[in-house]
Amino acid sequence: MKEKYLIIEEFELHRSGAVTALLERLLEEEEVYLTIRWKFFSVRLNRSLLERIASLLYEQGVKKEFTVCCIVETAQWKEVYRLRKVLNRYGFEVLLHASPSLTVKSLKKTGQKMLLEELRIVGDDYESLRKEYERLKGAGIPITFDESRISTEQYMEWFQSWMSDRDACWLLPFRGMVGYMLTGAWLGGCEHGSCLGKYLCMDRDGALFFCEKKLEGSRMYEISSLPGEQLYDQNYERVLGHAVEKRRRCQAECGDFPVCRGGCPLQASGQEDCQACRKKIAYVSLFLQKHSRNYFADTVNPVIRQMFLSTVAFGFIPEEHGV
Repeated sequence: MKEKYLIIEEFELHRSGAVTALLERLLEEEEVYLTIRWKFFSVRLNRSLLERIASLLYEQGVKKEFTVCCIVETAQWKEVYRLRKVLNRYGFEVLLHASPSLTVKSLKKTGQKMLLEELRIVGDDYESLRKEYERLKGAGIPITFDESRISTEQYMEWFQSWMSDRDACWLLPFRGMVGYMLTGAWLGGCEHGSCLGKYLCMDRDGALFFCEKKLEGSRMYEISSLPGEQLYDQNYERVLGHAVEKRRRCQAECGDFPVCRGGCPLQASGQEDCQACRKKIAYVSLFLQKHSRNYFADTVNPVIRQMFLSTVAFGFIPEEHGV
């Protein structure tokens, strides 16, 4: 079954018709699992808004017999907790942005009452990101951050420290690489995957992009003038062609392609970027191979041990990954 992701920024009631039209187009496709990521930043969450969103999604999903998973991304954690019964009733998952007022206690309390998919921390530099992670890791919620804000050396330093942390929670920038090396299955995000054609993003002005980050060349249509006979335009076909060519070249020339996946298809990766990525891959690979010889007996990181035991139990350990 194919996956598609629809990212919608700051849904407003007066634009519900445009959202419905786009959902109808996506749900016409057969064998599609649709994940909707609804981003709330400055719009205040309220019960009537959530009810309208749920009604809109589930009416379309039920009619077309599709499963619709809805994710709310918001920094308004107090509103999330206050409306948890509504969110739970309609199957909303929550990707939460950390804020100074968010504590481990409140995060644990929220996580016990509803499904928190992950927590995104922000910081100006490596030290502030590490400090924020240490402050909130005790809640046990998977944590992510913008990996581009840290250097290769800082990535490796943090990874080594994280591996020896008996109180660690999942740090998602490490999960993709570690998961592949342990299981042979890619668990990473869209930065390292063939994501074009899967992601659509409608911004608050109604413009449609095929990348949540709205990188150069990814703009498609104003949603209000979307033609009935096509969803993607010639610009998309051109960018997709370049992305396929780039990935094929990486696959043919680089032995680390299964882990790196060619990087973001919309960003041209230079020699320096590739060297940095390969350095990370080599470091993590050697680290895991060293510790796997004793079945991670000396590894105290609880999430690594859990993943390793799961891979052994289900027979996912591939020989070529040295584990």
